[in-house]
Amino acid sequence: QWLLETDVGEIGPFDGVIVALPAPRAAAVLHSTDESLASALGQIPYASSAIVSLAYRTSQLTKPPQGFGIVVPTVESRPLIAASFSSIKFAGRAPDDQLLVRVFLGGGTRPEQMELSDLELESIAVGEMKTLIGAQGEPLSSDVVRWNEKMPQYHVGHLQQVERIEQLAGEIPGLELAGNAYRGVGIPQCIESGDGAARRLASTLDERQSR
Repeated sequence: QWLLETDVGEIGPFDGVIVALPAPRAAAVLHSTDESLASALGQIPYASSAIVSLAYRTSQLTKPPQGFGIVVPTVESRPLIAASFSSIKFAGRAPDDQLLVRVFLGGGTRPEQMELSDLELESIAVGEMKTLIGAQGEPLSSDVVRWNEKMPQYHVGHLQQVERIEQLAGEIPGLELAGNAYRGVGIPQCIESGDGAARRLASTLDERQSR
């Protein structure tokens, strides 16, 4: 059984736990449980990103977007990673005569951008939207959100590392892992990861009770 140490003290015991933290945080909380598993989790690198949300009137756009967003390859040497046209992708995000765009900066290719101020990040985003979609003038509104060390990086050999992590975790009764560190960062993949962890743990506990 499991005992959890929290800010309010020790709680439990529990028959099982699902650790759904970023890999470095999971490594920290599981270090006393299994050092090999903690070491393997700690080897998954993470990057930080900043998202600048900008709102424009459609009349400000000389090159209105025709798709849901832009992913920028490194070879283009542009200062943004991607841009998502949220109000085109999802209804109700902005009035019909406006465009809401989210500009992604930083990441694994531009880590130095995370040292910039919010105003500097906004200036980069505004400049890129002027070039890419012809946004004229100042945006109606802007907002900057920083996500520090929240983007797992799937480098060559990542799946082999995940298989080792899953093998080590599978040897610890009542422990499951879930999250975007392993087999996908998208919402569907994260839902599948959590659902799978819950089902495996429930199956393990059912088997234990039936013995």
